[in-house]
Parts: sequence; structure tokens; C-alpha cells
Amino acid sequence: DNASIMALNLLYKLGVDTVYLAGMDGYKADTNNYYQERLKFNQDCEAMERMNSMLTDKILEMSKKINLIFVTPSLYNNND
Repeated sequence: DNASIMALNLLYKLGVDTVYLAGMDGYKADTNNYYQERLKFNQDCEAMERMNSMLTDKILEMSKKINLIFVTPSLYNNND
């Protein structure tokens, strides 16, 4: 599971009705996706596309339960 999705699920279960999201820009191939090099993991383009697709679906599902507001650009924001 993705830590962001787990955090959103926790916030929902705690009764939070609005969450402001920053830094969930999505995974991009051939780009540093993390602020620290030690956190980097090697994934091919197809794996990253699958991960982005899964996260988009999960975030869409969560947005039906909790108000999600993206404050930074994101591949997961259908309003961008």
C-alpha cells in the first residue's frame, strides 16, 4: 500500500472532512521522484504508469468520501 493512501484512510476514519494535499505530483520515469537520493527506487516506465493509475483510482475513490484539495500540481488531480 501507498503511505499517502493509508494516511487518507486514517484521516477519513478519524472523521476529517477536508484534506489539503501538497507534493503528490505523481511518479515520473527518468526523474528524481524523491527529495533524498537514498529514498529512490528503480522502476521502469510501465511500473510507474501502473502505480500512477492505481493511485489515481484510489484518490478518486477517496474523493467520494472526503474533500481532497490539491494545493500543488498533481497527476492525480482530475481538475488540473
